[in-house]
Amino acid sequence: KLTGGAWHQSGDILSNVAVGQYTIEFGDIYGWDTPQNQAVTIQDGITTTANGVYVQQTGCLTVTITPPEAAQAGVQWRVDGGDWHYSGYTLCNVSVGQHTLEYKGVQGWYAPSTRTVNIENGSTTVIYGTSTPEGTFYIIPGKGKGATVIYLE
Repeated sequence: KLTGGAWHQSGDILSNVAVGQYTIEFGDIYGWDTPQNQAVTIQDGITTTANGVYVQQTGCLTVTITPPEAAQAGVQWRVDGGDWHYSGYTLCNVSVGQHTLEYKGVQGWYAPSTRTVNIENGSTTVIYGTSTPEGTFYIIPGKGKGATVIYLE
């Protein structure tokens, strides 16, 4: 916006602006660093242009697969359908906000459950995903509350 006036979209052209000194203010956008205000001088008969560059905010994500046997067997993870990564890998330049963290199991190991993770600007989010061994589970209902789970390899 131009010195307290109405907000405008990128690329808008303002006409009939009086000659003088003005300040251009850029609006905040979640997940982006806002450009600083700019002083401009409007002169008679001369077109004045101003540019502001928004920079996307990013952070990193480190995911550790547990137990170590599952990680060694090759259980992997990825964010928002991107490339698969192994346990311990740190993925940087992830945009701030919420993302979907998905796992891929391997023979002998179930994948941890898909979950949402939040990335903060300039920070590393650390997540632990717990795999469970494949096998047969029997659930024996208990009387009242609870149940007994028996795992057979």
